[in-house]
Amino acid sequence: GCDLTVLSPQGNGYRVVMKASGPAQLPIMLLSTSTRGRRDIGVTVVGGGIRRAYMARLRFDGHRYPDDVTVPPAIPPKRPSGRVLIPR
Repeated sequence: GCDLTVLSPQGNGYRVVMKASGPAQLPIMLLSTSTRGRRDIGVTVVGGGIRRAYMARLRFDGHRYPDDVTVPPAIPPKRPSGRVLIPR
């Protein structure tokens, strides 16, 4: 897996809204669903003991996205749709 960092523009720079670690794999998607004004992020999860790959839906809590892609509030979306940001 790899670490995943998401930045958001703030003033003249950026702020970190997610710094997740764990068995995150490509592709990374910007999902068509949104939570608290920010689009949900889809991350493929496999490895680290997880044998069957699945897409985790990471929802914004008003301040940040989850730091762990394998535990709630990260959940598998029913039918992931959206735009691939980083392909395999």
